[in-house]
Amino acid sequence: RDYTQEESITENLVLDYISLAQVKQPKICIIENVRQFKSAPVFEQTLKELRSSGYKVNYKVLNSADYRVPQIRLRLFIVAIRKDISSKLGISENDILNIFPKKETDIQVTVKEALKGLSINQEERDLLLSSMRKSSNYEILKFIPKNPPKKTRMSDLNKDWTSDFSLDRASWDRPSPTLTSLGQQLGRGGICHPQEDRVFTINELCRLMGLPDDYSFSGTFNEKVLAIGNMVPPFMISALSKNIYQKVIKP
Repeated sequence: RDYTQEESITENLVLDYISLAQVKQPKICIIENVRQFKSAPVFEQTLKELRSSGYKVNYKVLNSADYRVPQIRLRLFIVAIRKDISSKLGISENDILNIFPKKETDIQVTVKEALKGLSINQEERDLLLSSMRKSSNYEILKFIPKNPPKKTRMSDLNKDWTSDFSLDRASWDRPSPTLTSLGQQLGRGGICHPQEDRVFTINELCRLMGLPDDYSFSGTFNEKVLAIGNMVPPFMISALSKNIYQKVIKP
């Protein structure tokens, strides 16, 4: 799909990052965004600005599920290496593609595996069930079968369904679909629990993002969801960072 107006609000942040890189001149720059960022005018501007600032640049789309994260999350990563470093190591722009990590596993972590043994906050669960029942989304969600073999939405069940409203029921046996900062908030659509008519609790979202159980958030439910939905999954950035260390920083 095209890069949306909602996603374009990140453009100023990207340009601010470029300005900071031009001043500080770090050895390596990493930029992460949704894969649709490639269709934004600022994408080509970003590459051009980095190159003119003394960097060799390349980019690739990675899927968090390939790095033991129980979530299908496709994200675009731009890696820029300062030219004095790349020249010393003989790294061309094409060689930067070899720095991106290969998928760590062909066996993806499922929602069931991710949530195994997790204690649910009962008060939060009740809040989410109540919020969904009061929402117009509930009338749609009731028609989506529980425990589907794969993530399911109304358009999968009814080919005449023309709404582009995003309301999915996750499958126990697959990784979660992409969790977004707005979709998982109270009163919206988003990715719903495989068995219950609600979105995921905060500690369930943490598991699905690959965060440790003791990771602590402050704020309201929606503020916590906003923080989680905007994150880069730790296992995903760890895989990239380790490769950058081994192939660039260390040598």
